[in-house]
Amino acid sequence: MRSIITAAVLTACSLLVACGNSGPTSTPPPSSNPTPKSTVDGSAISEVGTCIPTEGYAGNSLHVGAYCTVAGGQCSVYGNSALQCSSDLSALGGNFCLLVGCTDDSNCGEDGCCTAPGGQGIHACIPVGCFDAGVCSPIAPN
Repeated sequence: MRSIITAAVLTACSLLVACGNSGPTSTPPPSSNPTPKSTVDGSAISEVGTCIPTEGYAGNSLHVGAYCTVAGGQCSVYGNSALQCSSDLSALGGNFCLLVGCTDDSNCGEDGCCTAPGGQGIHACIPVGCFDAGVCSPIAPN
């Protein structure tokens, strides 16, 4: 799983630098008691923070972890160009939206983690469920 995270964030960082996007500007603090959310049509439920969302799942309050597919454009419907589909950024990516440009976990919404491979200056929010222990890892130093 670590290789998926690393590949997705590295690719997101490259894409972000090329596009000149500065990422999110402000976010609410994470919720201490997130609730499950249903898909757009109400047919299935994913828990906030899952790394394997069900089709149509909108993710957390910032859409981190929303369901997406390669070239499907699902992350763009939320109106934030810093949201990118992990599978668009890397062949090892998952079917979830990540949010590029965080500085710490509080920028990621409920059950989102700010992470980056060591030595990288740009970070991305991913669902907490993408970490083996289900707990955000400390941000790697630059």
